[in-house]
Parts: sequence; structure tokens; C-alpha cells
Amino acid sequence: MSVVQYFMQRYKYNLQYTSWPCLQSGSDARPVYLPMEACKIVEGQRYSKKLNDKQVTNILRATCQRPQQREQSIREMVLHNKYAEDKFAQEFGINLRYHDSGKEKTCAPSVGQWNMINKKMINGGIIDNWACVSFSRMRPEEVHRFCCDLIQMCNMTGMSVNPRPLVDNRSASPNHIENALRDVYRRTTEMLGKQGHEKQLQLLIVILPEVSGSYGKIKKVCETDLGIVSQCCLPRHAARPNKQYLENVALKINVKKSQQSSLVLMLHTPHLERTLHHLLLRWWHQWTGQRSPSTEVLSLLNHTGRR
Repeated sequence: MSVVQYFMQRYKYNLQYTSWPCLQSGSDARPVYLPMEACKIVEGQRYSKKLNDKQVTNILRATCQRPQQREQSIREMVLHNKYAEDKFAQEFGINLRYHDSGKEKTCAPSVGQWNMINKKMINGGIIDNWACVSFSRMRPEEVHRFCCDLIQMCNMTGMSVNPRPLVDNRSASPNHIENALRDVYRRTTEMLGKQGHEKQLQLLIVILPEVSGSYGKIKKVCETDLGIVSQCCLPRHAARPNKQYLENVALKINVKKSQQSSLVLMLHTPHLERTLHHLLLRWWHQWTGQRSPSTEVLSLLNHTGRR
């Protein structure tokens, strides 16, 4: 029985484009072939596979803008959405503040940027155990010095990080990335088990190879397969780190661990929950083009509004 005959017999549907190829659904072992004209792709689904060259080019073209162009696009968006006249936006009094123990408690961004000099994070993350693996040609003493400088910077900017790694720093060949990552995960898990801890490795510092192309694989193994937080660093920066670079990496680590580096202070109003929900819905529509988010997103918005 052909596909055309099957659809007529089972669904009383007469296929019109019989020369079109079918879409393969299911697994490779047990494929299911569906005619394209009978299929509809539900919007908003997550695409987990690698983008093709054209898609990557389109994303870079849309996101990589010069500072002046980005500033102009933001200004145009503000004017178009009339935030100054929006009663919900007016209920927010926004001020960027850092921890009171820092020399500077507030900051005034200049030309859309600011740095962490003399500032401390409002809620610094806590990291009790961490490890480092290097796929670069850096010498072991250089890797050790970089880790010491980075952990020291994390503690200086408001985090609480154990100064000693859970296991010794490891150097591995770029040709054995997955095996090396899984070995570090195994060794750290065994070490934590011997210490009576049920927690897993909290942070893995990864120094990338000199040759590009391995970042995606490292992230997939760490974040998806093993479920550990990773921070990748380029060897040219790790070999000669300056203060600004260490501050930026420390800020990224803190965001990954505590999800909050600076505090946005908002005016307390009886309409705060409704206002936040309204603005988040507007943001969703602006960036996705969809009027109504999915059930999962609505649940997240409602949870955010009650926090």
C-alpha cells in the first residue's frame, strides 16, 4: 500500500502533491514518513541542532552592531513604544546598586558600559568546590597562576570561593575533550562522595585550545550531558590576564552561580505584580512576534510577578 492510498483509506484525505518528498519522523531505526502537505510545524519550539551557515550569518547580521547603531536602535525602540508615556513603566524607579561594602555603592554607566572597579556584587555566589582543565599549550604553572588570580578576583568582588580546587588542575589534548571532561567529572564526584557530600562539582574552569571550534562541544558535554556549570577562557587571555579581564570573568561566573550580580531597585507600588507582568508580556511579543506565550512561559511570568 502506498502513502497516497494509506492516507485516503485511513484519513479520507487525497494527497495533492505526490511528487514531494516525505518528512521523516521518529527514530532512524523506526522511521515514520509523513507527507509535507499534511504537516504543520508548531511555532516556538526549541531547535537543539547546529544552525547552518546561512542561519548563523543572519543571526550575526542581526546582533553584531556597532555601538552607535545599537544605541540608535534602542532610542528608536523607546520612542516607538512611548515608554515615557506608559503608566506601567512610570511606576518603576530604576537604580543600579552594588554591595554596600564596596568603595562605590552605585554606578553611572557611560556610553552604555561600566566596570567592576571598587564595586562588589550585591549577592555574591558561593562556590565550595571547583576544578580546572586546560586543553591549551599553557604550562601547568601558568594554569595554576591563572586559577589563583581568577579565584582571588572572585573573592575580591563579593563572591565566596574556596581558594583550593577539589582536584589537581589537569591538562589534556584537544583531541580527547569529551574523555577528559568526563574523567574530571568522575574524579570530582568520587572525591565529593568520599567527603560525604551529595553535591556535584559546582564550577569547571576550562581553558580552550588555541585552535577554535571546540567551544560548542565543551558546552554540550558540560551543561547538557554532565550538568555542571563551566566557564571557558581563551588561552591568550588566560596566559596574560589583566584586571579588567579577571573582573569580567568573575562577573560571568557569579551570574551563572547566583543569577544576580547587581540589584535593580524598584519602587514599591500596589500594582507592581501587574506592572511587571505587563512589561514582560510586552517584551515577549517584541522579541518573538507572538501575542501569547506558551503555558510554560506564562507560568514563569506569573511566578516572577509573585517574587
